[in-house]
Amino acid sequence: MSVFAQIVGNSDGITSPSLLLIFKDKRYLFNCSEGLPRLASENKLQLTKVNGIFLTRLENDAISGLPSMILEIALSSKNKYDFHIHGQRFTYRLLLSMCYLTYNRGLNLFVQEHCKSGEAFKDNNVTITSVLLYDRPYEEEIDENEYVNENQNTNEFGKIDLSESSEIMDFVDKLDPIKHKVKTSLAYIVKLPDEPGKFDHKKAQSLGVETTLFKELQKGNSVKAKDGKIINASDVMDQPPPTQYLAIIDLYDPNFLDSLLDNEYFKEFQITEQLTEEEEKEEKKKQTKNFSSIFYWANDQILLNNKFIGWLNLFSEDTQHIILRNKDPFQIPTDFIYRASLYYRQQLNIIDPILFPVKIKFNEELAKKELQEENKLKLNFPEKCYFLKHDSVITFIPSRKRKLTYGYDLKKITEENQKNETKLMNYKKKVDQFKQELLNMDNNIKDQGEIRNENEIKKEKETEKETEKETEKEQEQEKEQNEKIPKQLHNTKLNTKIIKDQKTIKNSKEDLKNGEEDLKNLFEEILFLGTGSAQPSKYRNVAGIFIRITSDYNILLDCGEGSFGQLLTFYGPKIGEILLNLKFIWISHVHSDHHFGLLKMLRMREYYYETLHGSLKNYKEPLVVLPNTVNRFFKGVTMITYELKHINFLEHQEFPILQELLKMRLKSTTNNNNNNQDDESNKIPGSNFFKYFQKIKQIQMKHSRKAYGLVLERNGMKIVYSGDGRPNDELVKHGKNAKILIHESTFDSSGQKNAIKKRHCTIDEALEVGTKMNAQWILLTHFSQRYHKASFDNLPKNVILATDLISLTPKSLHINERFTFILNEITRKEKVELEMKKKKEKEEREKKRKIEKEKRELKKQKEKEERELKKQEKKQKAKEKREKKLKENESQKK
Repeated sequence: MSVFAQIVGNSDGITSPSLLLIFKDKRYLFNCSEGLPRLASENKLQLTKVNGIFLTRLENDAISGLPSMILEIALSSKNKYDFHIHGQRFTYRLLLSMCYLTYNRGLNLFVQEHCKSGEAFKDNNVTITSVLLYDRPYEEEIDENEYVNENQNTNEFGKIDLSESSEIMDFVDKLDPIKHKVKTSLAYIVKLPDEPGKFDHKKAQSLGVETTLFKELQKGNSVKAKDGKIINASDVMDQPPPTQYLAIIDLYDPNFLDSLLDNEYFKEFQITEQLTEEEEKEEKKKQTKNFSSIFYWANDQILLNNKFIGWLNLFSEDTQHIILRNKDPFQIPTDFIYRASLYYRQQLNIIDPILFPVKIKFNEELAKKELQEENKLKLNFPEKCYFLKHDSVITFIPSRKRKLTYGYDLKKITEENQKNETKLMNYKKKVDQFKQELLNMDNNIKDQGEIRNENEIKKEKETEKETEKETEKEQEQEKEQNEKIPKQLHNTKLNTKIIKDQKTIKNSKEDLKNGEEDLKNLFEEILFLGTGSAQPSKYRNVAGIFIRITSDYNILLDCGEGSFGQLLTFYGPKIGEILLNLKFIWISHVHSDHHFGLLKMLRMREYYYETLHGSLKNYKEPLVVLPNTVNRFFKGVTMITYELKHINFLEHQEFPILQELLKMRLKSTTNNNNNNQDDESNKIPGSNFFKYFQKIKQIQMKHSRKAYGLVLERNGMKIVYSGDGRPNDELVKHGKNAKILIHESTFDSSGQKNAIKKRHCTIDEALEVGTKMNAQWILLTHFSQRYHKASFDNLPKNVILATDLISLTPKSLHINERFTFILNEITRKEKVELEMKKKKEKEEREKKRKIEKEKRELKKQKEKEERELKKQEKKQKAKEKREKKLKENESQKK
């Protein structure tokens, strides 16, 4: 049996750390941070084996990944699956609020609230005891009635039937408002299974046990020796190692420290008597109950506290103190945690740095500085104190193989990044070489590197004769047009047909470039935070489209899990300004991949303002428009977590009413020219919306219940967003002549049946919508995760396949065509090279196998010959022996 723990995530703005305790058959997860499924996908963690989640607190950093985690397990479970969630008071209510998101019937969800210290969970692997920490000294009188379970049921699991989501939501709405009197953190003491002693083979043999029965003894069973005597497992086992204990402590608030220092549940693992240094060492050796490891979520304020440092030194010298250091969420990470995604974006950045700027990557100097800070903090800590980060692993059982493996070793990460830099340099050479090839192409290139085949060239030669008969006027027009064609296309052999084709293309490009100035009056930048569907993957996050309308007004269309991390990744140090200018958020429908990141996004916006100004006194919240059920979910969650102080949510059906109200107010203000009325108008949530948009229309889509698309009109131009759904004539009607259409395209043309079944669109259907709408630019997104690096040839020039963190401005829209062509060609060449490499490797393997086979055959032949020779020699010797014996017999007769 092996037992180990793995840290998943870092404490930065992109993720928060969770702890995964791993057994052969089960997993136990402590805290469930945002982005966990994506990290699991990249690190190949089997989250479907997670049997229970243990929450230390009901705040964003600990619970934001919970809905997607439950959903992933529910969707992946083939049979009825029992899933347990543990937490403090109100955990049951929190899960009730989330239940509509996890409607899958394949999951039995059980919730246990630990409202008092000492309540335990036990199965065949672990015993986990809860310890409540309060934001006041432990000895102060606390009213235990404040910590009564929702169902007066503290020791048994409360089951939530996910199939009855509507009834549950109605029940949640009727619950009394929560009054937070005491802030709590839930610590856990984990008892690992007893480990048997080492099996003594020699002793077992000396007792007359057959080797075939050794396995039974190792399992702990008794067996019979050869003489019939019963041999017990204890007779042939060494002294078992002591039982191992772990502790998980979340000190997210410094006020919990006093409650921890005086807690009785930790004192039995400590040396609390006043002893001399030598006596203390001896006592620590005799201590029967020791922690193998203690995991702390703590910030620098806790780590620098002398009381905390003194408390650490009360434990055994063998105890490992594992610190998961809480940092400022706006601090730029020293290393980007989604490494596969970063490497892919670095490749795209080489092709075009305007479309794909890369602002966060491994920074060795910052990493060294952070390491120095941690080493400085450790000076007064016990010897076995470690600052661990993502992907670190601690092995507990077998204890003789106990070890700690750093996931973030500076040397290892530096080497890994140096290898990546070498690969990227080679990739850059390929890209530069291909770009040079494009510049050198003559007859076989059409517009911007589009390669013409031989048949086209033959046709051009045939039509060349016909062009000679054209009028002088047409020839003059051709000469004028030819002067406008790019240098690489100048060639005397170019005929009239090609020039005409070029003219058509050139005109369409000129139209697009003329439209660039118009687009500047519509938006400044469109940034795709996620372009995947359902669940995040290594390369695609889930839905989120961030649009900078002006320098001081940003909007967000959908906000999937991980959206804040994507914003931080792209904008880096400017993230605070970007958040404060985020004034409008619109959620298209109820599905989780469109809104799970909203809580963190709003919390980080509040946090930044509060940090900047010292309070939330004059804070202006953004206008958030969302479906009714999502609104109920967030009201339930924010009531429990109490993290969001300012909430301004409007439901879809309320938004048109607000529009009419604001229009009336604005009209009244204009007519009366009254400043007071203008002030009153500004107090209405979203009052500044119509300063930037003249019209807005929500279109009901054919997808889930109450799924909407959106048409925004500004300065006579439209941005249309489809959300999720099948092709919709109403969207076409209201979005007619849109400048920008952002449309979902979950499947390719082969996925038509799936698209109809799941109420999504194929790429072909999305293009058809764009054609009917007469949209100037069509931006396709929301791809199934099977197309993690989707690239499709022969798309119209005004179509862009969105990739995570692609930055589109009115100017950069025109770059995309060339970028797509180069990317497709490089990818094609890499595929050819890879296939050739595989073919070569296969040939080498076959050649090697053939040589080895020949060697084996030669060896067999040689061995056969040797055997034949030995056989002949043996026969000859036997013959000689017989002849000799005959001669001896004859001589004796004579």
